[in-house]
Amino acid sequence: MAPWAAALGPAERGALAALGVTLGDHAVFLPAMRNDRTMRLRATLRHVFAGGDAPARALPRPALSHPRECGPDAATMAALFCLPAGPRFVRADRLERLGREAFRRGRGGPFAIDPSWAALVGTPLADMEGVLRALGLRLRVEGELRLLGLPPRERRRARAEALREAAIDEASPFAGLARLVRG
Repeated sequence: MAPWAAALGPAERGALAALGVTLGDHAVFLPAMRNDRTMRLRATLRHVFAGGDAPARALPRPALSHPRECGPDAATMAALFCLPAGPRFVRADRLERLGREAFRRGRGGPFAIDPSWAALVGTPLADMEGVLRALGLRLRVEGELRLLGLPPRERRRARAEALREAAIDEASPFAGLARLVRG
């Protein structure tokens, strides 16, 4: 998302902000649409769009995060405002906040996981390493210490280039935005 968001000029960013759109590093979302009723409606519509009559299994209750192994598919979880992050699906706004805090901490060098972050994203502390690694942080083991750090700049640049070159998924609700950004 970052390369697409970076391609927007101040006028476009202002127009999106005026509409209530949040441009994050991992997602573009409308915070006003994250209430229980709209999330369940989006998940049901997504299920019907995929060919189902009604949700085959009960949708998970809205929460800050859900385990990936026993939840619905990623598209249904996206309709519930949750993105895949390691062993969990994490609510997009909380994942963005965690990413900002972790990358800010990483600028000072390798760091240990802050236990308060588990409460921030509603996940067990044991899953936090996987969530943070899914955000792009690297694990560094020093004896018994498990530290996380920022990836080298070369890797970040390569990832950004790959994202710019990636094909636009026409089924995505953001396909139109991607076409605008790429010109």
